[in-house]
Amino acid sequence: MKKIYAFMVAAIALTAVSCNNEAIDEVVGGENIVNGDYITTLAVGLDNTRTQYSEGKTIWTAGDEISLNGSVYELTDGANSGNGTFSLKEGETPILAGLDTYTIMYPANCNYNIPAAQTAVAGSFDPKAATLGTSTNSLESLTLWPYHALVKFTVAADAQSVSLLGYTLEGTITAGETYYIAVSPKTYAGLTAVVDETEVKSTAKEIQLDICDVLNLGKLPGAEKCEFGLVGAHNGWSTENKTSMYQYGGNLYVAFNVDLFNADDSESRFKIVKDNWSEQVGTYKNDGQNDDSVNTVSPYWYASKVDSNFRVGIGVSDPSKNYDVYFYPHSMDFLVVEAGTKNIPGVWGLCGSFTAWGESADIATVYENGYWVAKNVTIPANGEFKFRAASEWTTQWGYSEACENNGFAVSGSDGNIKITSAGTYNISLKDDLSGYKIEKAN
Repeated sequence: MKKIYAFMVAAIALTAVSCNNEAIDEVVGGENIVNGDYITTLAVGLDNTRTQYSEGKTIWTAGDEISLNGSVYELTDGANSGNGTFSLKEGETPILAGLDTYTIMYPANCNYNIPAAQTAVAGSFDPKAATLGTSTNSLESLTLWPYHALVKFTVAADAQSVSLLGYTLEGTITAGETYYIAVSPKTYAGLTAVVDETEVKSTAKEIQLDICDVLNLGKLPGAEKCEFGLVGAHNGWSTENKTSMYQYGGNLYVAFNVDLFNADDSESRFKIVKDNWSEQVGTYKNDGQNDDSVNTVSPYWYASKVDSNFRVGIGVSDPSKNYDVYFYPHSMDFLVVEAGTKNIPGVWGLCGSFTAWGESADIATVYENGYWVAKNVTIPANGEFKFRAASEWTTQWGYSEACENNGFAVSGSDGNIKITSAGTYNISLKDDLSGYKIEKAN
């Protein structure tokens, strides 16, 4: 007569915590309860165990299955709790007692592969992405170890997808709720977070994630569609099919990864329109002359106006590539770069005594988290400068002693920004032109 083995399996607790690089607490326990010839029932538990978060604890979920030496055991009791009973699944071969090695795996037959596509679960993570297991020669004091790390975040605006580190979370992702993505524990060269196909956060800093680590990204900016869109040869000049633009952090707008050419790659003109042609802008050169063939692929911002069309320069740009189109309404400037270009050059630059007031090139800025930023700028004692757009004096901002316009003055009607002490500075202009900051580098 077949006898039954039942034994306890304790697991790592995936505890929801809030610091930047978090550790998953270990819970060790369990015992060999009954001796016999076959193992047909597994009692798996302790309070903190498994596949969902629930008020700071992880719990078993209905439908969970684990494997023991390749045979599948299904959850038969303990769903929505930390203590579950698993029974041999119908048609599976029971495992003999007294073997040299036992390998337990969750999910059953997962081979520790973390799925690239995961389903959003508010306050938790996708159960099928939780990979845990152990290999042991004893049925006593078993502990399941996670074979994944977690990335924790919230979003500023409702979204349908978040992608990072090669994994994508899909579904209804609600603003303010906490979500997790399970990822492979390894060293990553950097991180780019993409919300609804819009890049919202990026770092080139190396990230090392070990088993049990939880990396907290905090709140990711929202990727919200705005009233602007692209209409052109690529969509038959139809506002019904206009290419959506997104608000990119603050007052910059972008259409990502757009094929700007028509079907036979002979045409690439477009306009930026608001709503249904209620407002529209096209391009002209910085000398004010209309130019329908200006090459905007170089990293340079161009001024725009009504009743002209933007064009990606035919013969210079590559129809086989897609492009990102940036638009800055405050100075009516735009930029077209190859899709995925990092460190977008700023529409704003620094022009001052240290550039001979335009005889040398303006100090370039890049766009970062709602600011146009010029880093590591060396400025002599009593250096002076202004911000100006597209290396032209058409749109310029300086310091207003009267503090009008939040300390700015337009078109040279007031003074320059002055820095008394020589040094190396990081200088940032708020993208809604509400202020600027000057900080010593490092």
